[in-house]
Amino acid sequence: MELKIAIVIPCYNRTETLKKLYHSLVQAKYEHPVDLVFSIDNSGNNDVLHLVEGFQWVHGEKVIIHHKENIGLRRNIISCGDLTSQYDAVIILEDDLLVSPYFFEYAHAACQFYKNDEHIAGISLYSYRLCESLREFNPMTFGYDTYFMQWTSSWGQMWTKSQWTAFKEWYEEHSEDISNIPIPDYVKSWTHSWKKYHIAYLTDTNKYFVYPIESYTTIQPSLGTHVSEVRLDKGYIVPLCNGIQRAFVFKNFDEEYAYDCFFELKKVLIDLNGNDVYADLNLYGEKKKENVHCEYFISSKPLSHAEIKKQWGISMIPLEKNILNSVGGSGLYMYESNSFSPVSLTPMEKVSFRIQLSETERLSYYIHRLPALFK
Repeated sequence: MELKIAIVIPCYNRTETLKKLYHSLVQAKYEHPVDLVFSIDNSGNNDVLHLVEGFQWVHGEKVIIHHKENIGLRRNIISCGDLTSQYDAVIILEDDLLVSPYFFEYAHAACQFYKNDEHIAGISLYSYRLCESLREFNPMTFGYDTYFMQWTSSWGQMWTKSQWTAFKEWYEEHSEDISNIPIPDYVKSWTHSWKKYHIAYLTDTNKYFVYPIESYTTIQPSLGTHVSEVRLDKGYIVPLCNGIQRAFVFKNFDEEYAYDCFFELKKVLIDLNGNDVYADLNLYGEKKKENVHCEYFISSKPLSHAEIKKQWGISMIPLEKNILNSVGGSGLYMYESNSFSPVSLTPMEKVSFRIQLSETERLSYYIHRLPALFK
């Protein structure tokens, strides 16, 4: 059955980035009809409204929703998701994005494949190369075009009617307080974010977003209400899939091929003295005891108070490859989970693990490196 899909663009007051997004949409390939919807928040002027009124769309209906009051980004995104009451699925593209020529082919195919999987709560068009905690991220492909993660995509995402309905019901019960849900502290600190609630929803209900290995959206370097600096140097602008598209190879959901909200594999299977056991990962020191669920956990920091059950070297990137490929040596250590204690990485360790440093950490790192520089 043909899916009824809309591309929905929440807008506010940026015209230049919106023009570039629209141009990339016009250049994309569409083998199925799709409506184009603009959800314009009230900014006090009609520049965006006048701009989109002049846009032409030949692949379906063009719809303009002009909010009469300023509702803010969070409410605007929620209202865009609510359009699933009129469509089988919606693709949400904020107005500072660009799309691959093949974004709709990927979105349509992924929606057809995953639409009935109750583990899946959304489909991302964006592929991370840098975590939002500023760590380089290289997902394990396992030979497929997609993987799974308990992290909400906001730089190009797709929701089906059932996926959005399930989230909206949860959101109405939890929108006042998510403090007890074990998501990263920096996510909880986001003050005007809709996304932190969806990340909490994924963790609380054990659902996942589908992510592509190649990216079908990317960010434009621009400033806005929730963007205080150009992101070009932070690695969030990623290469778009622009090659000749082949048939997609989608992976059926499997938790052993999934990442948690810390961008680490949810769990890994370990051979411990001839027995198969599962272990959580805390390779970057970002987790608390409440984030550990398996009998064992693996850390990149040695613990003086606990017995090492198994260890691996750190000659491969990403770090989990050392575990999956049984790399000998030291640098990664497995312990019983009842011995878990929080750890933090030094600036030197962060650099070796490809994590961006804060200004204070950079100063500490270079002071530490000074003796070596003058040898």
